[in-house]
Amino acid sequence: MSQQRQALKIVITGPVNAGKTTLIQHLSDTTMASTDVLATDGVAALKALTTVGLDFGILKVDDTLEVHLFGTPGQERFNFMWNILGKGALGAVFLVDSADPDSLTGVDPTPWTVWGRKFVNG
Repeated sequence: MSQQRQALKIVITGPVNAGKTTLIQHLSDTTMASTDVLATDGVAALKALTTVGLDFGILKVDDTLEVHLFGTPGQERFNFMWNILGKGALGAVFLVDSADPDSLTGVDPTPWTVWGRKFVNG
């Protein structure tokens, strides 16, 4: 009799070009589902493709536990996806490019609430 795996949901979020898609690709034990399209506007100067919906991958911890990784788009016009993808999440990872000092421009250093849970930013 096979035991059903427990699934935990984690959201990977952050600004454009932080590496969210790449992180999920590297962590996932399955083929990652992605909604990348050709980048336009100012994003095209940074990279060829950009996420417009979500990225999804599964990290298999062991025979009984897997982590479902949901990546948000980085462009501000898709911020509404944070609330959609955040429902039922155990936590969130806010990813930034440490080589880009401007990636935290405009981020408030005070604690903030995401999907009903308080997180400390910084």
